[in-house]
Amino acid sequence: MENIFEVLKTQVSLEKTLNQRLDEFEARLEGSSKDLSLKDLSSDYINFKNFIYSTFTLLRQQINHLIVNVDTIESRHRKKFLLLGGVVENTNENVRELVASVITKNLGIKNCSSQSLQVVVLPISNGRPRPILIKFEDTPLRQEVWAKKALG
Repeated sequence: MENIFEVLKTQVSLEKTLNQRLDEFEARLEGSSKDLSLKDLSSDYINFKNFIYSTFTLLRQQINHLIVNVDTIESRHRKKFLLLGGVVENTNENVRELVASVITKNLGIKNCSSQSLQVVVLPISNGRPRPILIKFEDTPLRQEVWAKKALG
């Protein structure tokens, strides 16, 4: 599986090769400007152009591969989170215990405790109860909450 370090290594290698070929081409132009024909220049240009296109194609493929990997990692990370809305909170109330209580009472899930949750109350209000972002320590518990909320 490719990773960011392999892409970086490829990019550095390609950059080195590109610089080397440019230096060789410039030296050839400077050293024998009278001996070069239009046919030689045209051939060098076509070879160089093909090299550049293949380089960009390779880098594009590697970047696309990394995008897919990052998306997979982000998706896996989001599997432990849910957004809970409509829960009225009172001042000096323990939001973790409140969320655990709502899940236990409203959804009938018995194995939900405040220790199995991490919560963040989001600052968005608009006059309504603020949404609460819940991170579950246990993915099966999150799945159970998701399934029961659709029934309730």
